[in-house]
Amino acid sequence: PERLRKQKSFKHAQRATREFRNFLLQRFGTYLLAWRVSLTPNDSMSVHKTQFMKSCAKLGWYNASRQIWLTLAAEDNGIMSLHELDFRSAELLADFRRFAWTKFGSAAGVFRAIDK
Repeated sequence: PERLRKQKSFKHAQRATREFRNFLLQRFGTYLLAWRVSLTPNDSMSVHKTQFMKSCAKLGWYNASRQIWLTLAAEDNGIMSLHELDFRSAELLADFRRFAWTKFGSAAGVFRAIDK
């Protein structure tokens, strides 16, 4: 019975996480925008568990936030990074950062070049 309860709980958490990800895409269009605008308002590449819970509550996901956290946070250290929400977004951002630093010395350098 305990094993079955854990399996049901895990399946419920996975479903809540899928629904949360779909919600983020519908509301923000991309995971990266959702991350930067709503989940990490301080524009960080990581979010602490308490901030994640607050952000979920503001988005109307208070009841499922703990399950979503447990599903997404790979390590139980109280911190989640973008790659745990969406690996592809984190990969694209890392590629842009490498490009910016290699070609322009910084991300700001990219935008200065664009503004010319």
